[in-house]
Amino acid sequence: MAPFRHRQGVIALTAWLAMFSVCMPSAACGPYSIVAFFWLPRDPGPTLEQFLAGHLGILDHGQRAPYLYIAYRHLTGLDMDADNQQALTSLWPQNHLASVPDPNQAWREARQRVPDLESPGWISTTRSQSVEENGTVTHNYFLNCLGDAFGNAAKTLTARIDRFGAGSPEVRAWVEAQEQVFANCSSGETIPQPLGAEWDPLIRWDRQYQIAAAHFYATHYPQAVQRFREISRDPDSPWRDLAAYLIARALIRDGQFNAANQELERILAAPRLDEWHEPARRLLAFSRLRGAPAGRLEELTRQLLATRLEAPLRQNLTDYLWLLDHDQGDSTLRDWMQTMRLLMDEPAPAPAVALELPVGLPRLTAALVTATGDTPGLEVLLAAATEISSDSPAFLTTAYHRSRLLVATGRLEEARTTLDWILNDSPAELSAADQNRLRLLRAEITPELDDYLRLVALEPLGLGWDDGSSTVPGNPVSVFPTYRLGQPLIPDSAVELLNHGLHTTELLRLVEGDVLPDPWRKRLTLATWTRAVVIGEDKIARAIAPLVSTLAPELADEMTAYLEAGPEDRQFAAVWTLLRFPGLSPVLRWNVGRRTPVGERDSLRDNGWCADVLAQHELPKQIVRDADQIDAVHASWPSEGRIPASPDYLGRLVLSRAENHPEDSRLAEALHRVVEATRYGCGFGGYGEMSRAAFQLLHQRFPDSPWAEQTPYWFDS
Repeated sequence: MAPFRHRQGVIALTAWLAMFSVCMPSAACGPYSIVAFFWLPRDPGPTLEQFLAGHLGILDHGQRAPYLYIAYRHLTGLDMDADNQQALTSLWPQNHLASVPDPNQAWREARQRVPDLESPGWISTTRSQSVEENGTVTHNYFLNCLGDAFGNAAKTLTARIDRFGAGSPEVRAWVEAQEQVFANCSSGETIPQPLGAEWDPLIRWDRQYQIAAAHFYATHYPQAVQRFREISRDPDSPWRDLAAYLIARALIRDGQFNAANQELERILAAPRLDEWHEPARRLLAFSRLRGAPAGRLEELTRQLLATRLEAPLRQNLTDYLWLLDHDQGDSTLRDWMQTMRLLMDEPAPAPAVALELPVGLPRLTAALVTATGDTPGLEVLLAAATEISSDSPAFLTTAYHRSRLLVATGRLEEARTTLDWILNDSPAELSAADQNRLRLLRAEITPELDDYLRLVALEPLGLGWDDGSSTVPGNPVSVFPTYRLGQPLIPDSAVELLNHGLHTTELLRLVEGDVLPDPWRKRLTLATWTRAVVIGEDKIARAIAPLVSTLAPELADEMTAYLEAGPEDRQFAAVWTLLRFPGLSPVLRWNVGRRTPVGERDSLRDNGWCADVLAQHELPKQIVRDADQIDAVHASWPSEGRIPASPDYLGRLVLSRAENHPEDSRLAEALHRVVEATRYGCGFGGYGEMSRAAFQLLHQRFPDSPWAEQTPYWFDS
């Protein structure tokens, strides 16, 4: 938008852009919004402790690999005693919600102790490498400088300051050389110069190491190997042992895996280097992974399927999955993992692939998970699923997917009976997430609207980003102040039905009853009143106004004024309310809803409604209860639901009021709020004509009013 100033030209566009340069997660700003999760597509429903103990919940394709691996062990009957369960907890980071620390931070803090140095800024740790093949140049990006490099530099600098002093020539020379080293992290080939014999031996040894490290980060791997080898042979260098390890790292970076393996085996054979034995083992496993993948895969398969699990289990599984992604290996575990790892929004693998697994629970669960209603041999699968007892680790998976397939093939009564038994009578322990999935599936085949709405009122597991990347721990009031964990919500498909599939008379019946939980009853009440006003159903709007006062006391005065107004003034009483409560809309917002209270303006444009918000469109098949009724609903809307966006809708009525009732004392504020709506309404502009008309009328008729003073601009797209 380009803002305009009354009598004083155009305000600087850059200042306006700066106001919106930070995009907070919200329904009105993208690309990601905060949403509630009823289950997590990548994670099973039970807790980690329950899952490790064999309560697998509902398995599905696309779940995280550690869960699928643990499920495979349970489904195949591999030993899962307490020791193995404890070992498997290493597959998850201890605090996966903790923020990733800045690797530069320790180095910056240590460097600040040295006087008269310019600020170093942030150091990029990723470097690109160009590879030309068949005339095509490919740029590969890799993490060049690891966090340990900065921590080691900070620790060394602190030690040198303690010995030589922060302002000493030795420390300054050391810092200048180290900055040349780090300059190569993202680009460049800067190499520090050697020091002469006049310098302290410790600083000379440091410089030798800095030169070798600079070659390493500059991708001069042969030079790095040579210099690290020279350091490793110097019995007096404090960098001798580390240099021996870094020889292998440089060789691996250079693709010389066999040579790297030999260096690492020398370290493991040297008692003097016992401090480096564990890092050398891990690096040797990585080198074998890249240099001899077939042998490494065979070794990993044995380790992962062993009766007794041993460390490093997390790294072993990571390496195994990397090999699977590169089409290595051939085993039952591989086939299971490959079948189950496709994400849920990707096409499921053909069930025939799952049926190639050996007969057993992994084969049955994988086949059911990937089957559709037209899968060949489906009857055999469905019959096999009924044989799984409720104490089997595969029970909920087979029961849920069998029910899903019954629905897909039109056997609704059998699906209802099965789902009702699982939800109400089975001995299976249901997690909140699994219960939500079962309730939603049951709701799809519920013919009665009220029963449907009761079933889809679900308690979410928590809030998170709508790309599924993470969840917000606890009760994130600071992020989403209008929602409290524990309040039930309804899924988007049910919101769609309420928005586009029900007549206002049916909506009135729902809000007057007890079908919906309180938060949704209030939200639907406000939306129904607004919709009735907008589409001209005065009788419905007046009938629901007392309930608005009860459920939303902040609107009580406005509802009283609306009901007391005569027929000629009632429409503007409603317009006045809509202007002062920008959270009102004729449709429900999806999921968590609006992050700002109904009476406050949302700075990220989640205010009012967009154009054609009631426009007729096809509803999802599973929520259509009565197609004829839906046609009648659409027919009741003006121009098939094509109403203007709220800034234009409200602006036209305010301008009309100003023309026909110029004495109305509310006009100055109403005109101000129209201009405000053109800035903060749905979308990014398109209201310029309305904004200018309201702006000019406000300043012409009420130039000395506080509302004119608060309205120095109008807004155009």
